[in-house]
Parts: sequence; structure tokens; C-alpha cells
Amino acid sequence: MPAMRDGGRRGRSRSSSSTGGKKDKEKEKENRDRSRSRSKGRRKDKLILNVSNLTRNVNEEHLQEIFGLYGKVKETTLAVDKNVGLPKGYAHIEMASEHDAEKAVAGLHNGQIDGNTIKVELQGDKKKRVADENKRPPAQTAVRKPPVRPDRERERERERDRDRRDRDRERSR
Repeated sequence: MPAMRDGGRRGRSRSSSSTGGKKDKEKEKENRDRSRSRSKGRRKDKLILNVSNLTRNVNEEHLQEIFGLYGKVKETTLAVDKNVGLPKGYAHIEMASEHDAEKAVAGLHNGQIDGNTIKVELQGDKKKRVADENKRPPAQTAVRKPPVRPDRERERERERDRDRRDRDRERSR
């Protein structure tokens, strides 16, 4: 058997060291894993629905039943206030397919549950909307004074009159 010059490694060039080759492969694998996770995250955003403006009477079973009319519900997560033990008024619902999620948004957005008009949107759409809102410069609005009730205005007028009288008395002394 002929002697190998490359230290027993066939098919590799001499210029790549054993650790350099491993590092390159690990970097490639990391990049592939990252790109996969990004696409999974985007896909998952299209399966998860954000539901807001729920009453405190709504529970996960109600939501599964209601959203189940539009397709298969994988998971329902209702946000609960730990201090009080009551729902916070919003939930995340994961549907089995994008088609089911889109049907649920079309059918339930601005619908009513327990008397409240709810808002249903895809998680990806919400993230996009929030990011766009953060990019826009804040709208320049005039600072408005709160409306003054007539009885408060009368009271302020009386106080001003009293102050004037007091000042006039002080001056006359």
C-alpha cells in the first residue's frame, strides 16, 4: 500500500487543516439551522391567531369550541392575571393550517363573544403592524385642554373674583 502524504486523509486538500474544516462545516450547519428556524417562525406566525377584547367570563374551552367551527385548533392559550387569577382579555390560538387560520380571522374578526366585539388577527400581521407603527414618526397633534364643565368654570370664576377683592382690600389699606 502506498504511503499517504496527507496524514491518512483522502480526498482533502493539504491546505485545509483538520480544525479549520470542522469549523467551516459547523458554520454551514449553523447557517442552515438558522434559516430553517426563521422560516418555521414565519410559518408559525401564520398559524397563530391573536384574539383580544375578551371578557373575563371566556375560558379556553369556549375559545376551542368557537374557533373549532373554522378548523382544527391545535392549542389555546388564554392570558391569565396571576395576582387575581382571572383572564387578562386576550388569547393566542394555534390552528392546524394556514387555511383554517385565515377562515377564522375572516369569520370572527369584529364578531362578538359574550357581548364584546373581539379583534382576531394573525400573529405575523400583528407583528408587522406594530413594527410599522414604531417606524412611523409620531403624529403631530395639538395639545387639547380637557373639556371644562360649566359648574367648574363658575367655581373658578368665583375664586378669581375673591382673589381680586382680597388684592383690592390689601391695596386700600
